[in-house]
Amino acid sequence: MHSNSSSWSPVIQQLALLGHRALAVDLPGHGIGAPFPLSCQAPQDLEAFSAQPSPLADVALEDNVDHVVEAVRQVAEHGPVVLAGTSGAGRPSPAWAT
Repeated sequence: MHSNSSSWSPVIQQLALLGHRALAVDLPGHGIGAPFPLSCQAPQDLEAFSAQPSPLADVALEDNVDHVVEAVRQVAEHGPVVLAGTSGAGRPSPAWAT
């Protein structure tokens, strides 16, 4: 959960300076709205943390694909789309095209 859409800020800035529209999208459970268990925050309660299920336990690859597909559909209303994904976001990126 350490990487999110803000990682793309320098790229988006350069694309905008070149006259391109760009959008960075966070996958479900990532980014500014990512759920962090209270036990993970200072002061940490490692015993409680180890007993809690992951906040992403119910997020499946299909959820990520659906999220990417919806973002692409919305952006495609304004012109051609070039989709790039890194790390975990690279997994759902090719799946939407199938």
